[in-house]
Parts: sequence; C-alpha cells; structure tokens
Amino acid sequence: METLPAPDVFGNAIFCDDIRMEIGGKLTFVGCYINDMYVHSSFPVVLPKFCIAVNYWQRKNNLILPVVFWVFLPGDSEEKASIEFGTTEQVNEELIEQHRMKAIESGVEKPEFAIFSTQISLANLTILHPGYMKVRVRRKDQLVRLGGLRIQSAPNQPPATQEASLLALSP
Repeated sequence: METLPAPDVFGNAIFCDDIRMEIGGKLTFVGCYINDMYVHSSFPVVLPKFCIAVNYWQRKNNLILPVVFWVFLPGDSEEKASIEFGTTEQVNEELIEQHRMKAIESGVEKPEFAIFSTQISLANLTILHPGYMKVRVRRKDQLVRLGGLRIQSAPNQPPATQEASLLALSP
C-alpha cells in the first residue's frame, strides 16, 4: 500500500472547554467537541470559557511568515474574522533555523516541516446565532482550513442510550 505525500501546508484545531499544561509538556483537553456543540439555551449565548488548540505545519522549503490564525464565528464574512492571533514579525526564518539545529543536535531527523502550535483561551465568548465556528490560517492571500465546529440548539429530547435504542427495535 502506498502512502500519499504530505501536502505543503496542513493543520488541525481542537475545540474544548479547557486546556491544561501538565508536567512533561503534555496538554490535557477538557470537554472536547468533536463535530457539534449543542447549546441548551436560546441564542445569543455566552460561553464563560472556550479554548482552541491549533497545530499548523508548513513545508520548510515553502515557508511563509508571519503565521496568522483567524477564528470565524457564526455570521462572520470570509473577509474578516472575529478573532485573530498568531506569530509576530519577530518570528523569522533565522529563529526557525535555530530550532531546527537544536532538533538535529538532539538526534531527531532533519525536520521537513516548520510546526506552529498554540492554544488560546477565550473568556465570555458571545455566540450570536447558530452556525459554524471556523479556524483558518492566513497564507498570503489564501485561507487554509484547520477545523470547524457546528454550533446549534440542543435537540428537544436527550439522545437515546444504546439500551433504549435496542428496546425500541425489538418487536
């Protein structure tokens, strides 16, 4: 079986209620949302705390700086995101090269990608109406998709348990 080559740029986003730094450099994600967030009140809704972890890879021979992440809330236009964060102009190729040399000195293979990982914590985030929260990275005049979360009103009835579903199917 053939493994496809990695694209020049790719990444992901994790949406959750909290992110905690653990001993040894581990992160703990608390209350992760996979595809959907169900809101149990009417819109607009205020989330006391909401976190996003972002990982973004750029092939080193096609590196574009600075790295700017955009978070679009439901209702945002594609031209301007509600939230913007990322590296500053101070992160340059020289700094990345220094990190690459440290990786080589420590016995790690020569890295093919520059990796940018960051986490943000948002307090009292207001979601005006249902829709998609989207995380993108701006790459010159393009946006690279890193993740999305559908935010919607909770269904009227709680999800059925497996046992209740099996009982409903029996004659």
